[in-house]
Amino acid sequence: MKGKLALSIGGTLVLGAVAVEVVARVMDLDRKQYNAIAVATERVQQRGPWQDGGALDVPYLPAGLEWDGSTLETAYGTCVEDHPGRTVLIYGDSTTVQSDIPTPDQAAGRSWPEFVEWPEDVQACGVAAEGFHPGDYAVIHAKVAPVLEPDLTVVLLCDNDFSPLSPRVAVPTDHGMLALVSPPEHTLIWTPMWQPHLYEVSEAFRFAHWRLALSTGETHELPVQVTDAAIRTEDALGEFADAGDLLLVRLPPLGRDRAPDGGHVAGPEDAALRKALGVVDIELPEDTSPIRRASTDGVHVNEAGHVLIAEQIGVWIGDALDDRG
Repeated sequence: MKGKLALSIGGTLVLGAVAVEVVARVMDLDRKQYNAIAVATERVQQRGPWQDGGALDVPYLPAGLEWDGSTLETAYGTCVEDHPGRTVLIYGDSTTVQSDIPTPDQAAGRSWPEFVEWPEDVQACGVAAEGFHPGDYAVIHAKVAPVLEPDLTVVLLCDNDFSPLSPRVAVPTDHGMLALVSPPEHTLIWTPMWQPHLYEVSEAFRFAHWRLALSTGETHELPVQVTDAAIRTEDALGEFADAGDLLLVRLPPLGRDRAPDGGHVAGPEDAALRKALGVVDIELPEDTSPIRRASTDGVHVNEAGHVLIAEQIGVWIGDALDDRG
């Protein structure tokens, strides 16, 4: 009788532990810990805004983008699967998104895709956000290109884009959007409860460690090895090769002085990479001060700068579409 009781109790405990683990995984408690530790260590990349990427089965997407499997709704137009004419997809980062700084008397300026004179049979749509990288474009392109079958894909690059894309984790914020977080370099454990094997296999156990460490103040940092590799620009752009023509355009720095937040400084290896990829440069005026978003910003242009970009890209787009026939 005692044996049956012990067996029953043991089975109940096992089932209870399994249920707790299932709930922990459904609640994604590892990500909650990631979010909290990243915020505590100031590892949140405040760019975007980002929304859940479930529509395209990707981790994150720019806010406002919609995809239903055949129609891509974007801030820069709509592309549908059964369009009878030609299709152009656009990808960009802050150099596409940022224009005139809004003031109480002036709305934010428009950006270059809005100034391109598109042929009547062309549908164009664009995916762009601050902090986007060719590694992000490649993931999205792999989902939409087989359906939309673009005749041409246009990517506007800046020098930061030639640095590898470091791993990112998308975590929810209190405002219903996502923050992009660099994977934490440690988790918190409570040493009196340390069981390495259980910690490795159980998300619920890891969460309990973190909460106990915080509540008791007895924190111990357990180093975490980030296994996801950084994505190189050349590898990411290589993913575009099988889907229509590709036009890669670079907006060079607007002068020797850099934006206040610094940024990647191009070297000889970047020039060699641009040449190998066939990147063409926007031609800038000798004096770039009239087209800068701000006087100290050496990266982003105002609306007049976007008009200049559109004039040059528009010619290259027309040539590429004409060549394709």
